[in-house]
Amino acid sequence: MSDRILRTLCGTRLWCGCLCGTYETYGGEAITLIDDRGAGCPLPDHRYGRRVETRTPAQPHVRVASPGSSGVGS
Repeated sequence: MSDRILRTLCGTRLWCGCLCGTYETYGGEAITLIDDRGAGCPLPDHRYGRRVETRTPAQPHVRVASPGSSGVGS
């Protein structure tokens, strides 16, 4: 496993106010690191450069219309 960063994939603000970035490493792995600690963050392990695990919240069910349908009443 190589933690050398190849490029930035995305960034987000966590519920605690910390900013984090997801990066691709030269080993092909996606890792998420704390980029800036939120002023009111209660989590002591949220420090600059610290690797964190993030969870994607469940998405609401969205009905997608099939090709060729109007999507109305289907």
